[in-house]
Amino acid sequence: MRFVIGLIVLSAILRIVHINDCALIDYDGTYYLRYFNWDGPFPPGYPLLVEVGKLFADEIFVARAISSLFGILLIIPTFYVLKRYSSLTVTVVLTTIVAVHPVLMRVSLQELSDVPYIFFWMLGFLFYKQRPVIAIVSGSVAYLIRPEGLLLAAFVTVSLFFTKKYHSGVVGLAVMGVIVGGFVLYNYQRTGDLTVSSKMTNQPVFSIENWRANELTIDKPASWDEFIENTINDGPTRLKVLGGYILQVSGWPIVLVGLIGLVENPSIYWIILPQFLMMAFKGGNYSLRYAFPYFIVLLIGVALASRRFDAKAPPMDRRAKKSLNKARIATRPASKQTSTEAFANSSIVNVH
Repeated sequence: MRFVIGLIVLSAILRIVHINDCALIDYDGTYYLRYFNWDGPFPPGYPLLVEVGKLFADEIFVARAISSLFGILLIIPTFYVLKRYSSLTVTVVLTTIVAVHPVLMRVSLQELSDVPYIFFWMLGFLFYKQRPVIAIVSGSVAYLIRPEGLLLAAFVTVSLFFTKKYHSGVVGLAVMGVIVGGFVLYNYQRTGDLTVSSKMTNQPVFSIENWRANELTIDKPASWDEFIENTINDGPTRLKVLGGYILQVSGWPIVLVGLIGLVENPSIYWIILPQFLMMAFKGGNYSLRYAFPYFIVLLIGVALASRRFDAKAPPMDRRAKKSLNKARIATRPASKQTSTEAFANSSIVNVH
């Protein structure tokens, strides 16, 4: 715990020193700053925080301070998530990377919702096994910051029913009904479209010259057929661009080791994949900040992969251990395999 406190202090000092180093306001940030409106095109969570903060300080400083605060707090769930899968040494190294990563620090000093969203996503990931209702609350709050947060809350809720934890599942549904359902119904009443996000349909046209007029200018909503067609046509190009940013932010070692760790641990696919798929195919003009949800997930993969070599790492769950053992048997020279292993290995090959 002393290490976490020390990292929080270090991260806070670095952000305080550089909080005014971003001379320009991000384009999306101009909307977060200039209007909080339940009828606006953006999810209301981050603009609401900015609106409250504007009562006490300059709006630009407040927006950057909120992002910086969540960037600092991100250290806490990151540390405990990584500690669940790796030894203390590996956890310390990876958490330190998150605390002082220069690009992450820059993003958390901008007027953007990315870092608050990542914080609540990681908080949900931390609690999804032991305290699933807290994870659902966290995912629902993340949804009010970015629409893809809905996936975390929804997948945790569904998993509770599959594992016959009906009481927690009902509570989770109630939480989603109040937070997610309430906002969906509000959007439906306002726009006439049953959608989880006003960014997806009936999106106001953005005008740099007159931001107030944006609320009155309604564009033609895109149909699901158009969304799917655009994804198919533009998806490969978007993935290539996004992949380049992920490599730039993470580096080849973290990408390769992280992917190995994720592949060897199928038991967490259901909680990880929605994050990957939604960010990859939802469209938009990518920049470095879009790489950070992947960066955090890849660090979880690095923590998982470290268990191959680290005797002090926590024990694997049964499915992960079985998957790793199969991989080791399959790559072991035939002369060193036992008869049972050779039979199992041949069976694996024949099946696939």
